[in-house]
Amino acid sequence: MNLSSVSVRRRITFLMVFIFIVGVGFFGLSQLGIDLYPKLEYPMVIVASTMTGAGPEEMEELVTKYLEEAVSRVENVKEVSSTSGSGSSVVMAEFEWGHSLEGAETDIRRQLDLYGSALPEDATDPIVLALDPSMQPIFFIGFSSPVLDDFALRQLIVDEIEPRLARQEGVGSVTVSGGLIREIHVEADPSRMASAGVTISQVTGALARVRNDSPAGSVESGGEKINVRIESSVTSLRELEQLVVGVGPSGAVLLRDVADVIDGEAEVTELVRMNQTPSLFAFVQRRSDANTVNVCTNVLEELDSIAEEYDGQVVPYVMFDQSTFIRQAISNLSNTGITAIILAFAVLLFFLRSPRGSSIAGSAIPISIVVTFAVMYFFDVDLNMISLAGLALAVGMLVDNSIVVLENIYRHRTMGHSAVDAAVKGAGEVGMAITASTLTTLAVFVPILFVPGVAGQMFREMVLTIVFSLIVSLFVALSLVPLLSSFAARLVPCHKKGSPGDRIQKGFEKFEARYRKLISFVVEHRKFTLTATLILFAGSLCMVPLLKTEFIPANDDGFIRMDMNTKIGTDLETTAAMVEVLEDSMVTLFEEGDLITLYSQVGTAGGMDAIFGGAKGSYSVEMMFRLCPLTERSIGQEEYEERIRELMDRTAGFEYDISGGNFMGGGAIEVKIFGDDLEILALESAKIKDAIGEIEGVREPQTTMEDMIPDLTFRQNYTHLALQGIHPASVAGEISSAFGNSPATVFREDGKEYNVVVRIPEHLRNSREELDYLPVMGMPALNLGSFEERLVATSIQRTDQQRSVTITCDVSGRSLDDVAADVERVVKEENIYNLRVEYGGEMKDQKETFSYLAVAIVVAALLVYMVMASQFESLLEPFIIFFTVPMALIGVVLGLFITGTPVSVMSLIGVLMLAGIVVNNGIVMIDYANQILRKEKTTLKDSIIRSSTTRLRPILMTALTTMLAMVPLAMGIGEGAESWAPMAVTVIFGLAAATVLTLIVEPCIYIVLGNRIAKNLS
Repeated sequence: MNLSSVSVRRRITFLMVFIFIVGVGFFGLSQLGIDLYPKLEYPMVIVASTMTGAGPEEMEELVTKYLEEAVSRVENVKEVSSTSGSGSSVVMAEFEWGHSLEGAETDIRRQLDLYGSALPEDATDPIVLALDPSMQPIFFIGFSSPVLDDFALRQLIVDEIEPRLARQEGVGSVTVSGGLIREIHVEADPSRMASAGVTISQVTGALARVRNDSPAGSVESGGEKINVRIESSVTSLRELEQLVVGVGPSGAVLLRDVADVIDGEAEVTELVRMNQTPSLFAFVQRRSDANTVNVCTNVLEELDSIAEEYDGQVVPYVMFDQSTFIRQAISNLSNTGITAIILAFAVLLFFLRSPRGSSIAGSAIPISIVVTFAVMYFFDVDLNMISLAGLALAVGMLVDNSIVVLENIYRHRTMGHSAVDAAVKGAGEVGMAITASTLTTLAVFVPILFVPGVAGQMFREMVLTIVFSLIVSLFVALSLVPLLSSFAARLVPCHKKGSPGDRIQKGFEKFEARYRKLISFVVEHRKFTLTATLILFAGSLCMVPLLKTEFIPANDDGFIRMDMNTKIGTDLETTAAMVEVLEDSMVTLFEEGDLITLYSQVGTAGGMDAIFGGAKGSYSVEMMFRLCPLTERSIGQEEYEERIRELMDRTAGFEYDISGGNFMGGGAIEVKIFGDDLEILALESAKIKDAIGEIEGVREPQTTMEDMIPDLTFRQNYTHLALQGIHPASVAGEISSAFGNSPATVFREDGKEYNVVVRIPEHLRNSREELDYLPVMGMPALNLGSFEERLVATSIQRTDQQRSVTITCDVSGRSLDDVAADVERVVKEENIYNLRVEYGGEMKDQKETFSYLAVAIVVAALLVYMVMASQFESLLEPFIIFFTVPMALIGVVLGLFITGTPVSVMSLIGVLMLAGIVVNNGIVMIDYANQILRKEKTTLKDSIIRSSTTRLRPILMTALTTMLAMVPLAMGIGEGAESWAPMAVTVIFGLAAATVLTLIVEPCIYIVLGNRIAKNLS
């Protein structure tokens, strides 16, 4: 007794089962989170340390090398890279995908503990953290005020608004950028200090000693113990001026005697502009375990409360909300799935000519999808672009099994069987065939789960949703379809003569008759048919070199980012003025209403923000464009990016890099050269960068080693120091204090703290000539050493403990493979010093992923063959069916060529899907032919012609439902749809070619190998 007969005989029980699992499915749907992509665990751990005042070479020698050595001792490290900048060292350890990052972090910390004593005392303890997508901001908020100045506005945001946003569920951190920060400046006068006999280190030390209050003990009074505290902190500027900083010939020296105390502002290291006006910004990051949509929703609700509460004082406005694109993309995919369901139902209605029969077969789609939601919930799979795309891709396949079962039940009903008998026999006859065809489809997705790298991580959830839904659809086809069919008195109604249904039926009967004649002809001329097919296949292979390639298609998410650099050393004000002029030109590039927000940031805040990316200095600019939704504009993001490039190419004074829409990030092509001499590396990288820039299709070439910048180093004379009895560290402290590198103390007022910075006056700090006479330990600096000028790199990059420089570029208008070949040729020509060269970037990732997917396709093909061999108990018959796979490739190549779709990860996964889909038609056809041959002892020719004609309708129905269901995806309309169009195009054209050629070529192959088949069956 099989599943079909049990479901028919216990109909009420199975109806209750389906009602229950559908209810569980709706519950699962209500619990699913919504996000853009699945949770990815990037196999990279970052180690960072800072040391104020140190240059790139010092950081490399004193900090980076020790961090690299410690990290390199950790097991399973794939590559160690580092960047040493001014005051910062960042080491990145890359592991293989799938490696436990928690274990990696623990191992790295253990190794760092062993090397901790080797780091300089001034270096901060290394920070260790795993790279996480949540480190990227998901919500940008701009603030303005009609009544508050820059000081007051920033203070209000930092003190009141930022904490409220940070308290929202799921928020990891909130960073405020822009505005002015109050700071107390103590401008020490060298001449007054010399007269008073006080050094700048004494001034700094005196201020440091009043930084905090201190405990003094306790007293007992009246049987109670009372703690005694000494309040040392300064609470007014008058108190600060009266602070004793030393003792001179005339007695106590007060701070006001040797310095001017100024209530001012911190040095402005960044300027933020919104829509061409100065502004203030907050960037929201989520926790790694938080859902993006939920976090953005919480922040948006809190912003509404803030706007209402501070009405008239603060005006917040949203510059970027990642949840908007997520919702639009998810909605678009949902609408695509609904459209696919409607198209699939239309195909059923056309062929079956019955709303009742179409509803029975079509019920597999919604039931399978709803039940899949329950399985997704239990397997912790969110609703995202990947999982929903899996459901959208599966829609057309979900009904395939039900079509085959229903069509066979209908055939038995026309033979005079009762509703119950027809349901049991019809489903039973094709049960093994549809089970095998489902297993072949499932088999092709198994290898994707084992593909390493980002492709395997990204598409795991797509595979799971397709597998879940197909298994449910098989269960529905073998139980619910025969169950519902047994209830129906008539599956297909009798149509009146001349009615649309009657005309469709007669038209299809004529089509079947013509197809029978065609099959009879091709099997008689099978040599010609097979030869023509081979020529078609060979011709399609010849077209493969004409196809373009790309890694992963970019999305039009309406967000463009451009990083720019002016000439190194350009001050903040000059850069800002250049940006203002550029903004005026930028806004003219966009159609009216398309540009929602233009954001510009000049410079950087420094600190840890500078370590992990962003702008590098006063000469650096970050510009972001927020566009209106794709459905509301006629021009795509890619065209706007091209317009921006054309403007930037005409604009002197900037180097730029545009990114947007590609979640992978990074350069399309990376060339890494290795060497020990920084000057040679700088020379070679500049030559290679310029040469690469001349290659057709190359966009925005850049190098990690920018122009060398001037550096002023004070070289101490140890002989003079010894004669004066001065320690070198004292000299370093004096000079560092003169430039105000760090706060000496804090000033408290109204419960708030402000930094107090000691430094010499600006006209002395910025005069090269005056520096020689800078008072150090009571004497001019030139008595203790000399200032030497030299050119140094802004940063030093190392890979696997060797110095390196990376040249990157993007590709536009040409195939990535073609440009990469030209780049390799140019590098060989320009590499006159024979430096070691490695290639990476998207080019390397593409090669690796393509090779992994090629292996996955081969493994999938083997799994499909094994499933079919098990079904037919034959090693030969699966080969007959397997010929449909190269037939599908004919359609794939033609489809990609006609539509201009590049070969990408998406199209290769489409090929992988085809390997499991296209064989299904052959399985149904050959399985039924074998049944005829076994039961009726007819000839091979008669059995395959009868089988082909009988199975024509279900084969066309299953193929058309799958193809038409993917048409909305192939059109690539709406947010996020661009990613899935190549996969849908591949499946549609491949399945179309395979279906046509299966119906024509498969019978010929069956006859050619028929003698052995007949022998096996007998």
